[in-house]
Amino acid sequence: MTNHISIKVEDDDQYEHLQEIRDRYGVTWKGLLVQGTFHLEGQDRTIEEDDEA
Repeated sequence: MTNHISIKVEDDDQYEHLQEIRDRYGVTWKGLLVQGTFHLEGQDRTIEEDDEA
């Protein structure tokens, strides 16, 4: 089964910015989304660790 995600960006500038980041890190659009998820989840862990201190 194949899932599909469609994302609408605000304008061409936003698209170009995302494209530049994708090219810089050499990832696919899927990779960009997955890496963004890892980054956000890492922020959650950092907040939880700060709360425990």
